[in-house]
Amino acid sequence: MLDLALIIVPFALSMTASPGPANIMIAATATNFGLWRTVPQMLGIAVALFAMILSAGLGLGQILQNFPQIHEALKYLGAAYLLYLGWKIATSALPKSQGERKPVGFSGAVTLQVLNPKGWIIALGAVTAFTHPAEDLSLQILIIAAVTGLIAVPSMALWGVLGEVAGKLLRSARAYRIFNLAMAALLVASIATLFL
Repeated sequence: MLDLALIIVPFALSMTASPGPANIMIAATATNFGLWRTVPQMLGIAVALFAMILSAGLGLGQILQNFPQIHEALKYLGAAYLLYLGWKIATSALPKSQGERKPVGFSGAVTLQVLNPKGWIIALGAVTAFTHPAEDLSLQILIIAAVTGLIAVPSMALWGVLGEVAGKLLRSARAYRIFNLAMAALLVASIATLFL
């Protein structure tokens, strides 16, 4: 099973490090709140991804294929949640005036990931591409989920570091507003992937 763990690393790295709703949210949060306050988001996304791969491997993927109306409902829920997060980013207060405002936390990040179509593509793709029926399916799914969840953390941390660096480079209220609007626009633009 060590060979499976090694084979899944490049897939997990390419999937979790590439741009998508979760990474855009992490970069925006780290810009506005700092890397440390973004950690609960990263952990929520990683835990959700782990659970999604397990559930895809244990039959949820088949249910989504057999009942396309569930899949369709998830697309619209995901689009609505991404619009909400885009609005939160676009209207985010400036870092020095954040006061009691808090970034999206662990549970909000779990919700984002569960409604994130890219997360389901990762989960279903990993299970279908890297499992072999001749071997212990449960163990294979557990290894795929664990490796992908673990790889997701440093991948997202990279986006968080980039966001924090951006936050240090932004010197004016106008620059912050432009950055937040750009990140919100990218997040909202990712909704198109739900319907293509």
